[in-house]
Amino acid sequence: MGTSDLEALLKDPQVRAEYTRLPADQAAAWGWRMLWLTKALDHQILPPSDDWSIWLMLAGRGAGKTRTAAEQIAWWAWTYPKSRGLVAAPTSADVRGT
Repeated sequence: MGTSDLEALLKDPQVRAEYTRLPADQAAAWGWRMLWLTKALDHQILPPSDDWSIWLMLAGRGAGKTRTAAEQIAWWAWTYPKSRGLVAAPTSADVRGT
């Protein structure tokens, strides 16, 4: 789904009505996710199928790798609250500073 498709979907009256019925925490999470998906570049959106287990973003400085990882990890944590994950970096300061 492209950004224009998502924006059109969010303008649909039925979708907006469903959104207003969500509990506050779910509405906040979905609002945050939709904001990211409407602002993200195409290469920052997850691959479309479930037929993968590793997502490698090989790009230069300023391509949005850190932001993409932060947004996706936060969404996975929200979606699967009992799951476990690992954020690896050379030092703990690198993790905190990102």
